[in-house]
Amino acid sequence: MVSANVTDLIREQLTLAGQGDTSGRSAKTLHGGKGNALRQTLVVMLAGHRMDEHVSPGEATVLVLAGSLVINTEKRRIDAREGDFVIVPRDRQSVDATEDTAFLLTVIKPEGHGYTA
Repeated sequence: MVSANVTDLIREQLTLAGQGDTSGRSAKTLHGGKGNALRQTLVVMLAGHRMDEHVSPGEATVLVLAGSLVINTEKRRIDAREGDFVIVPRDRQSVDATEDTAFLLTVIKPEGHGYTA
C-alpha cells in the first residue's frame, strides 16, 4: 500500500504553481498513469488562473479539497468550493480558479485511450 499526506502535497504543489512558467498551476498524479484505466491527479491552481478549454479523455469527477473554482461549458457554469464533488460534464470545458484551489481529478479512460483491459 502506498500512502501520501494530501495536505503536504497541496502545499508542495502550491509552491510549484507559483514558480517557473506562468500557467499558475501544478499537478501530481497520485494513482494510475500510462497503461491504467484509473488516474487520480492532485491539481493546484492559483487564483485568477485558467485551465484552457479541453475535453476529458474519459469519465471524470472533481473533489474540491481547498479553495473554489468554476467549470465552464457551452451549456452551463458549475461553481464548486471546498468539499464539493462534481461529476465533470463530457462537453468541452475550461476551469477557472476563483481563489488558490486544490482538487482531486479522477478520470477513468475508456479502453483504447492508452489503456487495454
